[in-house]
Amino acid sequence: MSPAFSAAYVAPAAFEQRAWFAPERQGVRWFYHRPRGARPLPRPAVLDATLDPPLVDLVRWARAHGLTTGPPCAGHSLSPRAAALIFEGLRHDAELVRGPGLVLRDVETGARWRWRHPGYRVPFTGAAAVEAALRGHVREGFLPLQGPTPSLERVVRAARGVPYMRTALDKDGLAVHVQAPTQTAQDHAWRLLTQRLAL
Repeated sequence: MSPAFSAAYVAPAAFEQRAWFAPERQGVRWFYHRPRGARPLPRPAVLDATLDPPLVDLVRWARAHGLTTGPPCAGHSLSPRAAALIFEGLRHDAELVRGPGLVLRDVETGARWRWRHPGYRVPFTGAAAVEAALRGHVREGFLPLQGPTPSLERVVRAARGVPYMRTALDKDGLAVHVQAPTQTAQDHAWRLLTQRLAL
């Protein structure tokens, strides 16, 4: 029997609670997921293959200073056109799921699944519903870090005064959040943090 997958939206802070699967097709991709359970977090090489460009140097710095990262997201803008393309891809996927099966690739292991479910329906009613679901999370950047306290505290100090950036440090590690009003400002915030840490 085919395992169950979901196309429902997941906020970046919950990424590490899910296992992720990419549909093997052209066009704007929307990753499918299912509960991670006891599965270990992704290996660094796996994360590196999926990193958003604004985070690459920052994650390298973190690793060089003994920190590990969970699945991050730099934060992205969303246009009505992008929402329409996402929905069209999901609609096409649903036809395959109900028919011959949608091939999904595990982004961590490369394993492939053929997902079939005769009653499957897209979890959005249309492009407007996709846009509405994502509106509150547009450019919601998130980077989770764990490791030596001195390195985590160094990130906290470097993040002070970076526009649109906030940090939360507790016993489980450090969460770095960025949510700027424009994509340019969003990417600049990550670059500025990286530059400060490199000094």
